[in-house]
Amino acid sequence: MILSTLLVASCGNDGCQRLEGPRESVIRYLDPIHSINLVTPVNTSVEVDSSLEQSKIEVRAQAEVHPSLNTRVKNRQVNIFLEGCFKDQSEIFIDAKVQALESIRLQSAGDIISTKRIEQDSISIYNSGLGDIDLVLNSQRVESFILASGDIILSGDSEHLVVRTEGSGELSAFNLYADSVVINNIGGSVIQVFAAKYLEVNFFEETTIEYRGHPTIKILGEGNLVDANF
Repeated sequence: MILSTLLVASCGNDGCQRLEGPRESVIRYLDPIHSINLVTPVNTSVEVDSSLEQSKIEVRAQAEVHPSLNTRVKNRQVNIFLEGCFKDQSEIFIDAKVQALESIRLQSAGDIISTKRIEQDSISIYNSGLGDIDLVLNSQRVESFILASGDIILSGDSEHLVVRTEGSGELSAFNLYADSVVINNIGGSVIQVFAAKYLEVNFFEETTIEYRGHPTIKILGEGNLVDANF
């Protein structure tokens, strides 16, 4: 998050390069990865395909931006951040097609969406930015962390959903059909979940949690738990 702040702040000086041209598309092939970390405001679509020979991303940006957009891979995580400073910059778009995806981290104002259902045994989702993460999943275990004001939107199927909120962003997961859900709320998020069998809520701060399904419920602390079944 510090890197993101520094990059944005540096663009306030007069030494930034002015851009005028159209976007150009460049494909970058990646070393093996299982995690995406988006630091720069970039609108990113993600597709997971285990049959791919190599993970790759297609970057659509103005010509001067491409050399400054870093997609370094370290410990099987691709870190996407812009090292340059530009004026009148058009939005950057990335289409990522990867062999596996065990975690997603968003630290910026960009959005991350899945273009197809992500089939993964387990996946961890961290939103410490201003943008939103919107995913369709089929995973045995999903871990969702909201650490700032950005939202997480989930749909699909999961056996276990674990939620931790420390920020003000919302979790919209009525359409993620989970057998069991465990929520630890430390922030002010509004949380919506579907729990078929078991729902555990730990209110460390008061907030509103809406649920659908007919689970066995366990509650610790004080908060507003709402039955949203129709």
